[in-house]
Parts: sequence; structure tokens; C-alpha cells
Amino acid sequence: MAYNYTRARQTSDMQIAKFGGGKGLGLLRREGIADRKVTCAVIDYKPNEQGLREVGARRAMVSALDPVTGGILAVPPDHNKDKLIFAGEVLRIVNPDRGPRPSGVPVYHDLEVLYDSRNV
Repeated sequence: MAYNYTRARQTSDMQIAKFGGGKGLGLLRREGIADRKVTCAVIDYKPNEQGLREVGARRAMVSALDPVTGGILAVPPDHNKDKLIFAGEVLRIVNPDRGPRPSGVPVYHDLEVLYDSRNV
């Protein structure tokens, strides 16, 4: 039986929306382009609990599906270029995405983020 990537992305999207408070509540901000709505949940952990590399880091799960179109995000998160805005906080993405990518297409984006006091 073939793996159903579409269903995996939809299930991930529903779970992230459930734990993040709803669809489209986050924004990815990149200089030079308009803010992009995303469905996300930010989870607090002690860094050693989940292998996070930075002290004070949190894990952000971002759906691979665009909350507006329902398709895959046209511009995925990039740790060098994007910041995540969620619940009034500006969060800097500190490491590359670690989300699962069977066949090269993301199921969801697993990001390590830090509060960015420079952009309050």
C-alpha cells in the first residue's frame, strides 16, 4: 500500500490547528515580500527534552498547507530569511527545518525558534 502524503499533510494540519488555536493564526515574515499566513503551534520544552540546540528555544510546528488556498505553501519557511509571528511574539527561526519529507515533499515544518527581542 502506498503512503498517502496528502492525507498525512491534512492530518498534520488539523492537529497543528487544534493545538495552535486555529488555522492561519501565524505569520511568516520575510523582507521584500508580503507576510504569509500559516497554521502553527508553538510548544515550550526544556531544550534537552527534545534535542533543541539553543537555551530558551521552543519548537514550532508549521503546517505544510497554506490556510488560504489549501495547497502546499508556495514559499516554505527558511531559517535564514524568515521570522515567525505567533501570539504577538516575533520568533527567530534558528535552525533548518527538521520536519519529515518523504519523497522530498514536507508533511509539516518542524522549526526551532527563539523569542527575538530586537523586533518587538
